[in-house]
Amino acid sequence: MHEAATDQENRYSRAQGALLGLAFGDAITHSSMQRTRFATPMWMERILGRILANDRANNIDRFVVPFIMNRDPDVLLMSPSSRSEWAAFSAQLLIEADGELSLGFVGDYWVRHILPNKDNVRSGIAERSAILNLSKGLQPPMSGNDNPHFYDDGAISRAVVVGIRFSRDPDKAAQNSRIEAMVSHKEDGVWAAMAMASAIACLVDGGSCTEAVDWAIRYFPQGSWIKQQWDLVCTVDLKQDPLDLLLELDNSVVDKTYSYANLAPQTLPIALFLFKKMSDSFRQGIALANCLARVSDSVVPFVGALLGAKNGAKVISGNWKSRLSPLRGTFVPKVAGADLADLATRLMEGD
Repeated sequence: MHEAATDQENRYSRAQGALLGLAFGDAITHSSMQRTRFATPMWMERILGRILANDRANNIDRFVVPFIMNRDPDVLLMSPSSRSEWAAFSAQLLIEADGELSLGFVGDYWVRHILPNKDNVRSGIAERSAILNLSKGLQPPMSGNDNPHFYDDGAISRAVVVGIRFSRDPDKAAQNSRIEAMVSHKEDGVWAAMAMASAIACLVDGGSCTEAVDWAIRYFPQGSWIKQQWDLVCTVDLKQDPLDLLLELDNSVVDKTYSYANLAPQTLPIALFLFKKMSDSFRQGIALANCLARVSDSVVPFVGALLGAKNGAKVISGNWKSRLSPLRGTFVPKVAGADLADLATRLMEGD
């Protein structure tokens, strides 16, 4: 009886670790610091724009950062941003679904809870395109198919909570993540979400790093962009010094030709690779991921979710847990006030 109770406690801890790890990684990146400007008044945006224009005109090589005047500066503290709030939104969706998902339910949930406040919702291009498509009456999968950024990694963060919800069955987690992701993505964007959901499910259920990565790569179809990128990442010597590994990833894997770095076929393979390198150390793994500045906005929260799912909620200190919740709702107003650990627990109760 005691062993069963302990096993259940460990599963709940790993579930909380996955979601808190995602949020921790989300909170500490430079990109999230830049996003704090969305919590400031619109007139501050205009001031920032004028400063940036002046800097360019005068060859200033320092970057302006969000700041605030005559308001509470606490809005600029490190805190979870867009990825965490979208994950929380999908957690609430799963809790209301109370079982396996359908395309109709996912589309209807977005219509009911995103469209009425769409002008105050902030997201990546794929989610915004889905919102526009849903506004025109398109439903999943068309809302994700007719989408200029269907290959980005926005659905991967949402897949973390699907993995928690279906943690006893990684394949079921992947299939439900496929349905959840199709509202805003297709092909590589969906396959990446399926991979993350299966890996998180495996880890929350007590699986090893190797088992989790093996589950993930099952959903990389032969010949696909994401499979090609995974094969490329695997040419890097995993056993070399971590800092030398970063150099090789930057030299041969990290894309420099596109204007956005949130490409699912790139960011998830890198995250899985760094997870393999640092699977037993949350702090070192997060720090290493954050050194890849160009892709850190995605890779750090993904690595945080994987490491948190493997090592449990103990990797997040009490002070940080207080900082990570409740969510502010700056990006997805519906999740304002949500507690991440509570959402993880409620997802597990339905598993």
